Amino acid sequence: MEWKLLQDESQLKELIKPIKKDCKGHFYTNYQFLNSTTDDDIKYTEIFFAQDVDNVYVLKRKDDCYQFSYAIGRVEDLDVSKFPQSVKNSLVCCDIIEIEGKEKQGFVVEKLLQNGFKEYKSYHMWELDKQEIRPHNMKGFQITDVSDKEYLKRIFYVFDPFADMLPLRKQFADYLTKVCSFSCLVEGRYAGSNIYKINGNTGVEEFVFRDGKFPGVGAILCEELLNRCFNMHNCKKVFAWIEDSNVQSIKMHEQIGFTRNTQYKKTYTSGETTNI
Repeated sequence: MEWKLLQDESQLKELIKPIKKDCKGHFYTNYQFLNSTTDDDIKYTEIFFAQDVDNVYVLKRKDDCYQFSYAIGRVEDLDVSKFPQSVKNSLVCCDIIEIEGKEKQGFVVEKLLQNGFKEYKSYHMWELDKQEIRPHNMKGFQITDVSDKEYLKRIFYVFDPFADMLPLRKQFADYLTKVCSFSCLVEGRYAGSNIYKINGNTGVEEFVFRDGKFPGVGAILCEELLNRCFNMHNCKKVFAWIEDSNVQSIKMHEQIGFTRNTQYKKTYTSGETTNI
């Protein structure tokens, strides 16, 4: 199997389209063409792809691991031993998104486990429909659109490099031009930030983080996100991926009105990781 360096995402579309058509009913993929950033990522990193009969494999080099995506027409032939040697010696992560009660990727998961992958972390999608946002007591807090880039870089230390959808470090400046962000100040000091995206009529909370020295900042940041999404961007829904073990974040989002839906994501890794 020959691995090639991806030059343009259209190369993948040309390979995957006929497989999806010919293998209808037994086609599996975790590759998302919708809202894909692949062509942007190519500017900053290497993305390799290979075709093995009715399977297409994609490996993106990230800062701390490789991200494995696939389009599979013959799941029985899925074999990660065919990865390049340089990749075999590195950590490989694979994200699979499912809907509770309607799982379709069970055969792929079974194959991954047989090939030495282990379940690493799980997340659920949380959502909130448009509603009137009750003003929060802002005494002592100040919201600012001027976010210090160095402070926003804390996402690389706060969030998991293997399971959270972090941008590449050298891509960060470009990433910030494609998202929205704001911060919270307490007595002139940075206390936390929220990074989010607007996709059509929906808002997506990308990252929210706060300094533990300032109680109440998390709720302020989430409520300001809702204010901006619903009142400034006229969104109908706001979504957030939250790790299932992050009890504090779940509680905060529940208090604001978020509810967990049936969509979930599991990250599988090919080796040992250091939990953050």
